[in-house]
Amino acid sequence: MGTYALRRILQTIPILFIISILLFLMVRAAPGGPLTAARRNPNISKEQIEAIEEKLGLNDPLPVQYGRWLGNMLRGEMGESIKFRRPVSEMIGERIPNTLILVGASFLVTLLFAIPIGILSARKPYSLFDYSMTTITFIGQAIPVYWLGLGLIVIFYVTLKNPFTGDPLFPVGGMNTRGMEGDLLDTLWHLVLPVSALSLDGSPGIRASCVRACWTSCTRITSARRAPRDFRSGSSITNTLCATPSCRW
Repeated sequence: MGTYALRRILQTIPILFIISILLFLMVRAAPGGPLTAARRNPNISKEQIEAIEEKLGLNDPLPVQYGRWLGNMLRGEMGESIKFRRPVSEMIGERIPNTLILVGASFLVTLLFAIPIGILSARKPYSLFDYSMTTITFIGQAIPVYWLGLGLIVIFYVTLKNPFTGDPLFPVGGMNTRGMEGDLLDTLWHLVLPVSALSLDGSPGIRASCVRACWTSCTRITSARRAPRDFRSGSSITNTLCATPSCRW
């Protein structure tokens, strides 16, 4: 396992290097460059903008700029935000906990729903349930997650209202209501829509992996030998987790 993980990490390095070059070139190719907001500010003169460009090294050749940027990134120095005047690493660090909470909750909900549905679909192939889940799977894979998120906002925030208070059914921003920071139930309430969007987007892939896992040689052999259903289901879940990209090394 350690050798396999090391090999995968080494294979990732050139890919990340190429991605970093493409991202750097895309940012530099954007109209106006990094100082677009400053150029639009009437209170900042042309001479001041030129001084900022010289200070940031934006007049250097692109290979020099990329090398300096890559070196700073490898040292963990992400620079300072031009807009907020704060260290970028500090701003990212403030948002990592909420990101991990959202991703972890979405992944857990996805597993809780997708694996049982996949096992039932594999046990009853070509049934009404299987056809229904297959249709929902195709729809889920076809809808981009950002469009799905917008649809949930329109339905549960803009259109539907609480019949007692007239407020939207679910909040669409932040992790807590103002004045209720640290309230677990309030945090879960704020997670409903984003977790639903991410779970509906990720469930089709895990459900398909589960169906394939249920028809692997190991699972078919245990079924042919009339192994207990609990054992067969456990084997299917294990195979699914091993076949799911988010769960394997």
